[in-house]
Amino acid sequence: MILQRLKHETQSYHDQMEVIVDLPARLRSREAYCAVLVRFYGFYAPVEAALDRLDGLAHVLPDITVRRKTPLIACDLAALGLSTHDLPWCAELPALPDVAHALGCLYVLEGATLGGQLIARQLAAGPGVTSDRGGAFFHSYGKETGSMWRSFGAGLAEYATTPECEATIIGAAQQTFRALEHWLAGKG
Repeated sequence: MILQRLKHETQSYHDQMEVIVDLPARLRSREAYCAVLVRFYGFYAPVEAALDRLDGLAHVLPDITVRRKTPLIACDLAALGLSTHDLPWCAELPALPDVAHALGCLYVLEGATLGGQLIARQLAAGPGVTSDRGGAFFHSYGKETGSMWRSFGAGLAEYATTPECEATIIGAAQQTFRALEHWLAGKG
């Protein structure tokens, strides 16, 4: 199954990103949290804009517009007194020429919602951020997180019907992890 292969073949990227980015340290203060939200906005906004321009993705994931995180991050930044105007955008994005590449990228972005549940609890305990006061991004789907993940997995499995397609999706997920890690580490 494609989800198992993705998890196995991206685990080292995921582990490396956790160490380098060190989100728990970035969630200890309001200032550090704002800085990481700015970086997430700078990655998600151009990626989601590219996904919006991609033909065929809505056929695989009919709820793709519900999955957008940029509005949540913008709302969080506004709640914390920051504007999204003139924020830097990542220029070294993962390649998104087709649906297979988009699904690999979305594996990373949608997978982040699973970890977001744990981060949301840390935010409430640390800088006092809640879902309606600067923490919508990490709460994203709330109680629907599990069902949204299963829905994504079902669409992914239905699309990935050949070894070549699976390889493209996995490569795109790895590329997305690298690009996101690079951006969050402040190197891009």
